[in-house]
Amino acid sequence: MFTTQLLVKGLPENARDGITKNLDATALDTLLVDFKPVPGSKIGELSANFDLVLGKTLAELEDGTLGGGVAISEVQHPKK
Repeated sequence: MFTTQLLVKGLPENARDGITKNLDATALDTLLVDFKPVPGSKIGELSANFDLVLGKTLAELEDGTLGGGVAISEVQHPKK
């Protein structure tokens, strides 16, 4: 299974996204994608190009916590 998340660059709703609130500007920029109208589309289709980078994973830090990944997962913050 493969899962990813993209956010439409410039969309005001991005500020309410739980993931974006916890990312620094560099990491956030990896999720923001510039969607543009498809020329000649009669139904308002959008198109986007983006790089897909595999291998950005969590790492165990010196204090035993996990860090270095882009997303916040249940591994980092288990449900109580």
